[in-house]
Amino acid sequence: NKNEIKNLFYDELSNNNSIIYDTFFGGVCEISRECKKCQEQDDTKKTIPDKTYKTYEYQKLNYLVFQIKDIFAFAQSNDKKDSIDIYDCLNYFKNPVLIEGDNSHKCPNCNQISPYLLTSTLNTVQNNLLVLLNRDFQKEKDIKFKIDQIVDVTGYVNEIDGEKKIIYNLYGIICLSNNDVHYVAFCRNPIDKMWYKYNDTIIEPVNDLENDVIGFGIPVALFYQMEIV
Repeated sequence: NKNEIKNLFYDELSNNNSIIYDTFFGGVCEISRECKKCQEQDDTKKTIPDKTYKTYEYQKLNYLVFQIKDIFAFAQSNDKKDSIDIYDCLNYFKNPVLIEGDNSHKCPNCNQISPYLLTSTLNTVQNNLLVLLNRDFQKEKDIKFKIDQIVDVTGYVNEIDGEKKIIYNLYGIICLSNNDVHYVAFCRNPIDKMWYKYNDTIIEPVNDLENDVIGFGIPVALFYQMEIV
């Protein structure tokens, strides 16, 4: 039962809660698996689908990891874009994926090895969110990633308090140089609200964040802080 599984998971979280958890690991991801063989049987019988073949799992959301080639292919199939951004990543995350072949699993309802539809959604999110961008630096370095300093994730989160919006502000970027040998950090100072580039012992102000990041190399990690509007 979905509600029983969910309640047990949240009870465990509340018993192990702390300010560290709320700040960095306070998100929850809901994962559902829908057996395709059970669904086909229901479609043949033309009956109301038996949702017992849809199983649920809940996991702590420490960070989000995206493969750049997958995000780019997904964005191209929808909008034919020449670049991608954080919204393409979030749309890809919630897009149902058919798992089949060697990755099929045994359905607890029909007791058969079956392909299944995997759907991941964000139930809740934490105050600070880390997004990791993985890519093959030799083959995929030309794929452009657009930097969004303000991100509205309201439409991607299941559990929201009332009519409030969930907005994330970008405050840090780890960037790999175009020659794949050196990392720098771009960070937003919370006092003067200015962006700075931290390159070993050299610290310099940033006038145009996106151009400076792209000019240096490839973003591989993005750090966001939440504000509730």
